[in-house]
Order: sequence, then C-alpha cells, then structure tokens
Amino acid sequence: MIQEKVQRIITKRRDKNGKVISESETMQDILKRWVIPANDSRKIIWDLFMGALIIYSVIAITYSVSFNATDPDTRLHCNGTLPWSKLWMQGTWSWDRQLAPAAKAPSPLGVAAKAVVAPKGKEASKEASKTKADAASLAKEAPPAFGVLSPKQAEERVAKMLPSTLEALAESTSEQEQLILRLMLAYIGEKDDLSWKNAQQSCKDAKKFLGEMLEMEAGKYITKLIMQRMDKILGDAEMELTPESKAYDLALLLEASRREWKKSLPPEEKVKPKEPEVPPEWPVKIGFKELKQRLDEAAAWEKTALVVCCGHAKEADTYFTYSGYSQIDAKWVLGQTMIKKEVSVEDMQEELRKRVVGALKHGLPVHVAMSNTAVAFKKTFCREDKFPLCFFKDKEFKGDPAAPKEERPYFSMVTKEDLADWPGNIGHMKEGYRMVVTTDFDVESAKEFLPDALPHFEDMAIIEIDPASFK
Repeated sequence: MIQEKVQRIITKRRDKNGKVISESETMQDILKRWVIPANDSRKIIWDLFMGALIIYSVIAITYSVSFNATDPDTRLHCNGTLPWSKLWMQGTWSWDRQLAPAAKAPSPLGVAAKAVVAPKGKEASKEASKTKADAASLAKEAPPAFGVLSPKQAEERVAKMLPSTLEALAESTSEQEQLILRLMLAYIGEKDDLSWKNAQQSCKDAKKFLGEMLEMEAGKYITKLIMQRMDKILGDAEMELTPESKAYDLALLLEASRREWKKSLPPEEKVKPKEPEVPPEWPVKIGFKELKQRLDEAAAWEKTALVVCCGHAKEADTYFTYSGYSQIDAKWVLGQTMIKKEVSVEDMQEELRKRVVGALKHGLPVHVAMSNTAVAFKKTFCREDKFPLCFFKDKEFKGDPAAPKEERPYFSMVTKEDLADWPGNIGHMKEGYRMVVTTDFDVESAKEFLPDALPHFEDMAIIEIDPASFK
C-alpha cells in the first residue's frame, strides 16, 4: 500500500533537465538510500512510538515528583485546573495515595479547619473522625456566661444574629428581654425615648438596629451619659437571662461593654460614692463662680432653677447669653403686648411656643429673663397647646422618658410643621434642654412678687448669688 502511494507521487517527478524519472529507478534509489525493507515499515513506526512514550514517561515522572515536593496542592485531586501531565500521573502511579479532603470553611463558632498534608490510609480515617468529633463538641458547647467574653468577642456573636431573631423579640412578653432591648436603645445612643414601645419599633427594623449596635465598635463610643441612662433603666434590677433566650447575646454584649468601660475609669471615679438620695435644700446662697455647678445640680434633680441676682441680673443674663441659652425676655414680652401693643397675646403665645420648640429640637437650654419685672406669665401668656403652665416645672414638662412621646407634656406644643424638619429622632426632646429663670430681685422680693407671675414657683430651686461675688 505504501509502495503504491510512493509510486503515484514519484511518477510525476522530473530530474534537473526536465526528464521524467522512471518509476523503477526512483524506487530503487530510495530503497537503497534508506536501506529499509518495505515489509519492516510498520515495526519501525511502532518502535519509534514506544521510544517516544518511554521518553515522555521519564520526563513526566521527573516533573511530577518535583511538583509533589514543592506545590502545596499535592493532594492529587482533580479540580480541572492541573496540567495533563499531572492528571496522567494520578492515573498511573498514585494508586497507593489517599486523596486529602479540601479545606473546610470556618465553622459557625469561628474555628477554622487547618490545611495539612494528607495522611495515609487508616491514619487519614482516624484524623477525619477526630475532626468531626471536635466540630460536634464545639457545636454542643454551652454559651459563655457573663463576665467571660471581651466586648469584641461578644460583639462577634451579635454580628452573627439573624434579623429574624431580632424581629421575633419585638413580640417578647419577657420583662428581662424587654429590659435588655431598652438597655440596647441607650447603648446605641438613644437619648429620649427609651420605652419598650420604641424598642419594639427598632426590632422591627432589625437590619438597621443591628447596624447601629455594630457601629458602637464593642462599646468604644460609650459615654458617661450613656452609662447613666442604662443605670437609670436598670435601677436595682440585674440582667438574668438564660442562654436559651433570643436576647442572650445582646445581654452578653451589654455586660461586657459596661464591665470594660468601668475598668477604664480613673481610680478616684471607681470608688466615687453614689449621689445622695436626698436633694439639696433650697434656697441656697452661692458665689457667682459656683453658678454652673449649682445649675447642674438642680437639673440632676429635675428642678427648674430660679437664679436670684440681687441687683446683678445684667451680669447673670450675659453669662447665660454667652453659654448658648435661648432667651425669653420678659420685659420684651410685656412691652410688645401691653405697652406698645404691637403684638396680640395670641401671637405672642405662638412666638413663645416656637422659641421653646426650637430649643427642644436642638437640645438648647432656655433662659427666661424676668429682670426687675413680674410679668404675669401664669394668668396671661400660658396656654396648654401653646405655652403650657408645666413649662415652668422641669420634671412635669419633660414627662416620663419611658413613655411614648405623644404622652409626654412637652409634645402638646409640637405641631406637624415642627416635625417636618425635626432632626434625628423625630418629635423627641434632644439632650441638653433645661429651663432657668433669672430675676433682679432679692430673695425676699422674689417670694413676694413672683408666685403670682410664675407657674409652679413653689417647686423651683432658688439659687441666690452673693452680690459681693460679682466684684
């Protein structure tokens, strides 16, 4: 067959002179030159193929041994990316190897599987059994108790909570779970509405609520005020949740963060005694430099401070102006409505309402400057839906922080238009609001003239400034 093909091709060949070369001469020359008998051609082709295969095998074995010694993926499992030589070697000489399992993803408890060189035979089977047993043991491990985790570890557990878990807590009837969720509101920085109703609303928007928890970076942004709010919610109660509770991880985070925050306090603050249970006795006489401290003290007891300036109201009023108080000038109110009569009482009530609501929106303190007057706020300018009587009684005006905002007295002054541009938590009084009254009278004159002018005069904390301290 081969000879016939060669003959057909050669008969068409010519020599240098263009003469056709005869068939018999060409075949003879070729056979003499190659010295290959026609009947041995198949054997030669087979020998050449086997020689090439032997050479390739030697190269492939050398390459594969080198690969197995240096490549971390020497587990010889076919993942569709290895070169053909590697796959071929797996089929020809790796029958005595145990394919190693692929590295597993981290477990829910955060324990990652280690990548190791695959053991052989029974050893591999024992190792696999041990790994499964360890994983099962970790899965059954009881949740940590309070006081064990760091804030970061506790936050990692919260980060793994499903939004559906938090949504389910919105329907909780457990007092302890409700307490934890109210504490979590304080933890994320909520200032005004720490009620269960507000906590329920936050749980329903679970993704946002979880995000706000994680933004605290394991309690990194806890402040003294946040701790005070949490202490107020806790009272004498303790966090006593069982590990079965859906809010248990939240309780772990709160406990760890509070514990870590207390550790960071200076030694003198750690041993600081509790505030006295009995409020100071008013009236009290002070130096002008003590004013801020005494105002803070009155605010801590939710008292409206009446600062009696004894003829130095101008200096005190200047102090409040520079301290950022929003001022209501009683003399101006009297002049605009009763003397000049440029503004009606109804319009003045609306003006007063707007000033107070503006302070509530932005957390500004309000200063009512009486000067040397006794303007009849009680009888003339107070009106429940505009400028209520309770505005002059701090505790009553603010209401219960745990109650819905609609049930708190200050909210009676708020209109729908006010809510349209209310910053932050809509409709909630911002932290920083307080109310202070100043008068140019002395204590005796104040007690004589102001009870008829100011609502709730008898409940005010009277702070008399020593006139000599102004010098």
